[in-house]
Amino acid sequence: MPKLVERELDGYVGCGVLARGFARVRCGACGHELLVPFSCKRRGICPSCTARRAEDTAAHLVDHVLPRVPYRQWVFTFPIPVRLALSRRPHLVTAALQACLRVLFSWQRRRLRRRGVERSSCGAITFVQRFGSALQLNVHFHVLVPDGAFDDDGVFVADEAPNDDDVRRIMVRAGRRVMSKLHRFFDDDDDRRREIDRLLEALDAASATPQPVLFPRDARRALLSAFVEGFSLHAATRVMASDRRGLWRLCAYGARGAVASSRLSELPDGRFAYDMKRALPDGRRKLVMTGVELLEKLVPLIPPTYANLTRFHGVFAPTSRLRDKVVPRPASTSDGAEPPAEPQVSTTSPPPSSSAASPKSTSVPSTYRLDWASLLKRVFGVDVLKCSRCQGQMRLIACIEEPDVAKKILEHLGLRAEPLPTLRAQAPPVTLDLFHEA
Repeated sequence: MPKLVERELDGYVGCGVLARGFARVRCGACGHELLVPFSCKRRGICPSCTARRAEDTAAHLVDHVLPRVPYRQWVFTFPIPVRLALSRRPHLVTAALQACLRVLFSWQRRRLRRRGVERSSCGAITFVQRFGSALQLNVHFHVLVPDGAFDDDGVFVADEAPNDDDVRRIMVRAGRRVMSKLHRFFDDDDDRRREIDRLLEALDAASATPQPVLFPRDARRALLSAFVEGFSLHAATRVMASDRRGLWRLCAYGARGAVASSRLSELPDGRFAYDMKRALPDGRRKLVMTGVELLEKLVPLIPPTYANLTRFHGVFAPTSRLRDKVVPRPASTSDGAEPPAEPQVSTTSPPPSSSAASPKSTSVPSTYRLDWASLLKRVFGVDVLKCSRCQGQMRLIACIEEPDVAKKILEHLGLRAEPLPTLRAQAPPVTLDLFHEA
């Protein structure tokens, strides 16, 4: 396995283990002390850390990035050959995403030009997901786009909702652009070139085919969706400008992790069962796997190193000239004090505790990120800075990172002082039949 996979699995096993370090918080009134173990801070398959990362990302976007305008989610999905190419070559993810956004932004600007807005700027927040609901490898994009665009003064101009024909045309054009970009990277691969040519021919045929043939209507199909040859586009999810809670849910859904611990269970025979959102074609709603089969499912879902899973485009990009007009930043102070909060704050985000700091840092927490205590409270419903005995305020007194010091403290408290044992992988036993009957 690559070193990335080893680090991810090793961090998952040690996540929340006191022997690998912890923070000590103590109540100043009654002296009650609590040990908070450190997390692995991985972003692949750890349900705890990915849940906190999704909560932090959603709170940052809703409170400090996204203005109060209506939003629509566009979900771009690709055929299996394209998914495999994107998963093995992270640089192709950027190329495919740029191709999809270029088609989407061009469609928005053309519609606004018909309404008299000559110059408009679009924006998007993209969540790159590598997984499906059945723990399968599925690289796809959840693109959160305002239902409109911004003029040169940063004023939002609303647009009408798309129809089914618009979604179909966007999907076909985006699919053609993605396949054209992949065509350049596989000049020396004849098999891949033939597969790309076949998909391009299918997209050309879909472009000239009426809508009922491309996408037949039935009760199971949702509106504002299109599907052909593995390419699909869904644009039916929309939130109003005033629905900040719905926007927060949409952002948290896009930034979520691959594994939900509530859906994973261990069976009496030692195998594992994973509940799926939708039933398979054969009617099954649970995946039953052995431990090795579960690892085979999880390993491909680990994102590559330095591959951004949340991306900012258009007016939301850090280098956009309109970002300061669309996304106003809090005014900075010269004396180093904490700047005032931005007026656009989601009602779903509780105010972070002013006395809470990161367990591994004594500096002032960032104004656009939640501190560790607030994240624990939002995700797990546990306030580690509130005493469970006297309801008093608890205070962070130390961060124990040295293994020897942590071992002594845990042994003194009668807790497990050794981390979980790690064994090297071994092949299954093989029985040799050395004797045969005559």
